[in-house]
Amino acid sequence: MGKSSGRSLFGQLTMSMAESTRPEAIRFDTPIRERIHRRLGLVGEGPQAFYRDALRLVTGPYVESTTHLVSHLVREIESALRDVLEPIAHYERRIKVTGKDTRARSAANPQ
Repeated sequence: MGKSSGRSLFGQLTMSMAESTRPEAIRFDTPIRERIHRRLGLVGEGPQAFYRDALRLVTGPYVESTTHLVSHLVREIESALRDVLEPIAHYERRIKVTGKDTRARSAANPQ
């Protein structure tokens, strides 16, 4: 990765990443880790991937910035969960305050 290649360090790193293969499938060592992964799939593929990467960092070879990287991944997972759960909580709070279900009624069941 010396200067002789004519590429920046970033260019060299991204080229190296592009040439690498996909990581091996993760094996969950506890049922709770597998369950968390499965349930994150209800939110999306992104949170699942972040969780797998966090587990790889925690259980894999030593990386000096593991704590920083894992905390970033956890923030991304939390953000995805909030995006899904906050609208539901807001809707349920509105029902509790107004006493009405404000969802659109179907023609077959106008209530």
